[in-house]
Amino acid sequence: MKLFLTFLLVTLSSVVLAQTPRNLCKEIATELRELRPPLFAGRQRLFEYQQRAGVVYHALADKIFNSYLAHNTKPKEYIACFHSKNMSAQVERLETFLPGAFFYGTIRRLKLSSSATVRLFADDVERALNSGSITFLDISVPSDSNNTTALKFGGFHRGQSGLYINPDQLPSDQWNLIFFHEFAHALDDSLRKAVESEAKSPLMPFLERMAKKTPWDVADEEQVRTHILSSFDRGFAAEFRAWIVAASLYYQTEKLPSVDWFDQILQSSPRFEPATERIVYLFLSPRFVTEPKGVFGDPRILDIVTTIREEWDEIMPHMGPLKKYVTYQN
Repeated sequence: MKLFLTFLLVTLSSVVLAQTPRNLCKEIATELRELRPPLFAGRQRLFEYQQRAGVVYHALADKIFNSYLAHNTKPKEYIACFHSKNMSAQVERLETFLPGAFFYGTIRRLKLSSSATVRLFADDVERALNSGSITFLDISVPSDSNNTTALKFGGFHRGQSGLYINPDQLPSDQWNLIFFHEFAHALDDSLRKAVESEAKSPLMPFLERMAKKTPWDVADEEQVRTHILSSFDRGFAAEFRAWIVAASLYYQTEKLPSVDWFDQILQSSPRFEPATERIVYLFLSPRFVTEPKGVFGDPRILDIVTTIREEWDEIMPHMGPLKKYVTYQN
């Protein structure tokens, strides 16, 4: 009998969980219908409505975020539930609250971590958001992205310093990991300086000029090396740093769901240690290969690229200021 009751309770719990998204949709739809602005309202009534609406929209956006984390339900599944012509204005306004709910909601959770490093990262992300150094936040692929190349999970726009993570494509158990990775890019001072350098002196036109110049002197060779290092700081080295930060924080965040594909890359190591950095490097390195064609067909330029990569095979790319987010486990 006890076994039967246990089975029944588990079954009923599963049914309740399965119905939760639908119930939440109805709850949100009801609250949105009640948020229609009053007709022929005076200034005071309109002010009161706007105040109440702001509170409600914030609360509904938080509910959608919490439900996404708990049940792996995509935000658009909720939006579709209560989207209708007579509520289009309310729905559009609710959607503007979702990025704040997802990003600041994550920050609030991370600030409760027992890890000082995770809390430091959360504080620095919040500071960057509040300072305006990140120009846009979104929880969908930006409309001006090239859909053939845009990452479906998330991305950091190096030129615009804008960031998006797309929960309509990203499983909720991977949200924190991608959050760590993309915001590591946003906090990467080496990446920022490399982007600024590229804007002032684009790499390819510079290398095209240098490929035509002969012979080179010592200063020319050093200039080429500096430009190539800067290009790596926008590409391979930037990805290495961001994934190292993500891996370190992934290991430190308690109760974080396991991400199978990331565990496979890290070879299911039980902790983060210097050897983990080598694993990440060896995974990324063959995915960033410079083909010996175009300006890189110039043996002098290719030799500098090859030398830098050989040096990194020994010591790996520098972490720069992001090193403060790396904590090794004993």
